[in-house]
Amino acid sequence: MLTNAHLDPEGSTWGTLVHDLLDRKWKLRGRLPERDAARRELAGMVLAQARELTAADLAGVFSWRRKEAAAILAEIADGRDADGFTIYAPRR
Repeated sequence: MLTNAHLDPEGSTWGTLVHDLLDRKWKLRGRLPERDAARRELAGMVLAQARELTAADLAGVFSWRRKEAAAILAEIADGRDADGFTIYAPRR
């Protein structure tokens, strides 16, 4: 996995973005979670702070597709209908 390392002012009028390996730039503990588990965890964090949100809200935060956000929220939260869309809240 790559991450941004720094901006190199040489070689271009605007500078050049230099990339580095994620685990070389940042010391990571163990392995990263699988994609689906990471998305569920991130969605749970946003939902805990927002207390209520729609799939469109979550999709907007992470630039996910709304359908993917809805599927994740359906796994981790309770939903209720609200005039043609679903509002999700943390499970009790």
